[in-house]
Amino acid sequence: MLSDDLGEKKIFAKGLEYLHVVFNVMGKCGPVFFLLVFALFMKMPLGKPSGFFAGVLPIGFSDHLAIFGIRKLHRIPLPPPRIVEARNCKHYDPALFCEDLNSIPWDILELDQTPNDAWQSFKDLFLTVADEHTPVVTRRVRGRSVPWLTPEIKDLMHQRDHQHKKAMSTNKELHWSNYKRLRNAVNTKMRKEKCCYYSSQLSNDQSSKEMWRTLNKILPKQKKSASGGSETMSATNFNKFFSSIAKNLCSVFKDHTLPRILAPRVNNDFTLQEVSASFMGHELSKLKSSKATGLDKIPAKLLKDASSVIAKPITYLINLTISSGEIPSQWKEAKVTPTFKAGKKDDENNYRPISVLPLVSKVMERAGPSSTVSIF
Repeated sequence: MLSDDLGEKKIFAKGLEYLHVVFNVMGKCGPVFFLLVFALFMKMPLGKPSGFFAGVLPIGFSDHLAIFGIRKLHRIPLPPPRIVEARNCKHYDPALFCEDLNSIPWDILELDQTPNDAWQSFKDLFLTVADEHTPVVTRRVRGRSVPWLTPEIKDLMHQRDHQHKKAMSTNKELHWSNYKRLRNAVNTKMRKEKCCYYSSQLSNDQSSKEMWRTLNKILPKQKKSASGGSETMSATNFNKFFSSIAKNLCSVFKDHTLPRILAPRVNNDFTLQEVSASFMGHELSKLKSSKATGLDKIPAKLLKDASSVIAKPITYLINLTISSGEIPSQWKEAKVTPTFKAGKKDDENNYRPISVLPLVSKVMERAGPSSTVSIF
C-alpha cells in the first residue's frame, strides 16, 4: 500500500513512466535497450521536467534496430567566487594624497640605525596616509571574468532566474515556456556581446603581447591532465617543497669540482654605488600601475603617483641598505602562487612558483645594473 508522502509518489510515477518506455520497445531491442534506458533515465533528479527521450531507429541494411537515448544534461557548475582584498579608489585624489604625504616629517627615518627599523617606520607612515585615501575593502569576485556582461543582460538574467523559480514551484507549462524564452534570450545576447567585445579588442591597435593574450582567451585550451588535484596539495606542502629546491640542488653539485676561474679583466674593486633622489624618482615614475602588490600592501599606483614626494626617503632606505650590507627581511618575503604546468596535478614537481615581492625591493634591484655599467 502506497504512502501519501510526496517523495514516494514521485518515485512511483517515475517508475511507471520508465516501465512504459521499456515495455514498448523491449521486444524489439532486448536487454541492451533496457540497460541504456536504466543508465540514462534512472539518474535523472526527481521533481524536474522530463529531459529524457529514447527510442529505436529502423535501418535498411540490417535486421537489427538502432537504439538511442537522449538525456538533457544539467548546468555545469561554475567556478566558485573568490574573496579578495583591494583598495577602494572611488574617492582617491592624487593631488590630495601627495599633499598629505608632504606633511609627514620623513627626516625621522634617519633616527633608525638599521634597514629593518627604517623600512618599518616608512611603511607605517605611508600606509597611514594610504588607508585614509584608499581604504582596503573586501570584495567578492567572480570565478571567471566576464567583461562583456552589460546591465541589459543582467536584467534579463534576473528575469530568467525569477521565472525559473516560479516554474520549479508550480511546474506549469506557461512558466516553463517563459523561462525557456528568457534563457534563450540571455544566451543569444551573451554570445553577441562576447563576439563584439573580442572583435573590438582585436581591431584596436594592440602590441604583439596584448594580441596573443586576447587570442589565448578565445582559443580552446589543451587539456593538460585528466587527473585532479589531491587533498594533500596544501599551502604547507607547497611551501616545504619550494623552500627545499635550492637545498636539493646544492646537494647535487656538492661533490662537483668547479672550473678554474680566469683572472679578472679589471683592476677596480666592484662595489654598489649609492643612488640619487633623481634616479629613484625616475624609477618610481616608470612603475606600471598593473604591477601586483606584495605582502606590504603598497600598490604600484600609489608609489607612482607619489614618486616626487617619497623619492628622498626611499633613496635613504636603499643607500642605508647598500652601506650596511643588510636587506630588510620583509623585502625578501614573497607571496608565492603555484602555477600548474603539465602532467599530474597531485605532483609538486609539476607546479611553477610565481613570487610577488614588495615593489620597493624591485626598485632597488635597478640600482645594481647602474653600478655595473659605471665599473665596466
